[in-house]
Amino acid sequence: MKRIYAVFLGAVGVIALLMAQSSVFPPSSGGGVWGSITGTLSAQADLASALAAKLDTSGTAAKATALASTPSKCGAGNYPLGVDTGGNAQNCTAAGPAPTSNTCATLTASTPASGTLGIPTDGPLWGLYTSSWAWFLPGFGPVTRPQAAANFTTVNFTGATLTDANCGLFFTAPANGASTNSIKFAYLTAGYPGTPWTKTVCFLPTFRGNDYTGMGFAVSDGTKYITWGVGIDSAGTNSFHSVIYTWTNTSSPTTSGTVEWTAWPGQLMCLTLNDDATNFNFYTSNNPNDLTRTRIDQRARTAFLTPTQMGIFMNVPQATTGASMLILHSTL
Repeated sequence: MKRIYAVFLGAVGVIALLMAQSSVFPPSSGGGVWGSITGTLSAQADLASALAAKLDTSGTAAKATALASTPSKCGAGNYPLGVDTGGNAQNCTAAGPAPTSNTCATLTASTPASGTLGIPTDGPLWGLYTSSWAWFLPGFGPVTRPQAAANFTTVNFTGATLTDANCGLFFTAPANGASTNSIKFAYLTAGYPGTPWTKTVCFLPTFRGNDYTGMGFAVSDGTKYITWGVGIDSAGTNSFHSVIYTWTNTSSPTTSGTVEWTAWPGQLMCLTLNDDATNFNFYTSNNPNDLTRTRIDQRARTAFLTPTQMGIFMNVPQATTGASMLILHSTL
């Protein structure tokens, strides 16, 4: 009979058992040596899978680097998501396509491979194609391209144009004559939006300084108008200000108001108009996502007219020089 010895170590009560081989603890029949694995490896699926994912001793980091720099090892037009245990291509996947350049109209009509970056040759927006085109303005982030010009009805448009161009909606208006008002109005043919609504337009304006040219939002009842826009300070500083008018018709403003705006020619202009079913609220900013939006005007929505049309306008009370606005972001 083999003996078992017990040693008590101090107050902590730790017991070390020194056991001799005994019939009380018979040895196992067979089994591996400590540190070894016995059995059939293929029958241990989780362990086999984990080991298969490891880089073999012959599959060095240099092989992986070489593979990354020569993705054709996966086959033309593909790249590896990883390497196998020998440092060879594993899980080859179609490579992301190179950027493509073309006109906005051609890019918009195309259905390239997912991940294609489109760089228009005729406008400042960039596009990214997944299942459809998503557009963004470098430096500003995602934008919503404007509705097509065909979705607008025009009023008093002699000499003015509204076209799909340069990745956006291009609105031009001629000079009316010195100090002569004549608003050009383009409203949504689909009708006045249901309230409450909030609409934003961002555009690059072009007009001569030192006049009261205005461009922006307008609402109408078919006869009268309210316009909220941006213009140039006539005092010679060429800083922008908001230009807010009510009109009894397209050439007769009745009241006006201006608020200075810290923006300068060449900057992106963003205007937001909200109809909350009680008031009109007008905001200005220099960011398509309204990160710097400031409310400039609030007025009762039916105090002057009951709106049935809404859209965009331009007014150029200039002797010789017309104006334009290239709308690049619009939620109209």
